[in-house]
Amino acid sequence: MYPYQLDRIWNKLTYSGLGVAPITVTSPAALIDAVRRTPGAIGYVEKLKDKKGFYVIEVKS
Repeated sequence: MYPYQLDRIWNKLTYSGLGVAPITVTSPAALIDAVRRTPGAIGYVEKLKDKKGFYVIEVKS
């Protein structure tokens, strides 16, 4: 799926009231903060220094 297709689907769901678009952030630090403050949130980062308060799943190549 191309990004513009996903964007079109999210816009349709969001503006029809059937869904809520995901929250976007500008940096890994902002993502970590947003996940820490939002119950049930999921985020993907390359490295996490302070793992306290998170469930971490590491993906190794």
